[in-house]
Amino acid sequence: MIDFEGVTTRGGDGGLSSLASGRRLSKNELVFDVLGGIDELSSWLGLVKAYLQEKDSFLYSCLEKIQSRLIIAAGQVAEAEYIPDKDRISNYDVEELEKWEKWFMERVELPDHFILPGKNIVSAHADVSRTVCRRLERLFVAYCRDDSSTPLSIVMKYINRLSDFLFVVARWLENPSQKDSTISTL
Repeated sequence: MIDFEGVTTRGGDGGLSSLASGRRLSKNELVFDVLGGIDELSSWLGLVKAYLQEKDSFLYSCLEKIQSRLIIAAGQVAEAEYIPDKDRISNYDVEELEKWEKWFMERVELPDHFILPGKNIVSAHADVSRTVCRRLERLFVAYCRDDSSTPLSIVMKYINRLSDFLFVVARWLENPSQKDSTISTL
């Protein structure tokens, strides 16, 4: 017999779910769309990582760090007041994304026209990740629209930069001969 304890709580059978504080809300609340969007984006990034040839590459480590930061972002969304300051998305995280984006931009020619995703499997998955990220950003805007000074505004900024980063990475991945093992530290 399978023991479902810890996974199946049956607490959501009535259409409610809990935030980190234990507060119960209807599963159709926007906060759960945002949390689901973060989870979906992290899963798509995991798929991009799985297709990378070099598991010790610079891009692989960037994606791994981004997935870790998305977990932190989800915690902030779930109940911002319960997350310690050291475990929050910060301007440093945004600046780090910008630095990575610049590194990839210096190594790829960006198109001056609309792109057609699908040059190869890994770039196509990066483009799907980018579109999921853009949808997540729209959900964030809807979720935070009533309070522009929200502590989540830095998370929204991070998500915005992340979609830009993913656009550049997808273009970089379109060239199967790209190698990023020349980078040591950034």
